[in-house]
Amino acid sequence: MKNIALLVLTIIAFNATLSSQDNRHEEPMGTENIAYKWGKLALDATALDTDRFAG
Repeated sequence: MKNIALLVLTIIAFNATLSSQDNRHEEPMGTENIAYKWGKLALDATALDTDRFAG
C-alpha cells in the first residue's frame, strides 16, 4: 500500500514539474511576422490589379 501511495505522489510531483515549464515558442510581432508580410504582399497585388483594370 505504501508503494502505491509513493508511486502516486511521484507521478503527481512529476506532472506538476512538467506543467510548470513554459514550452511556448515566441513568434515575431508586427512587421517581422510572416503573416504580416504575406498580407502586405496580397494587398499590394490587389491594389495593382485594381489600378490596372479600373482605368
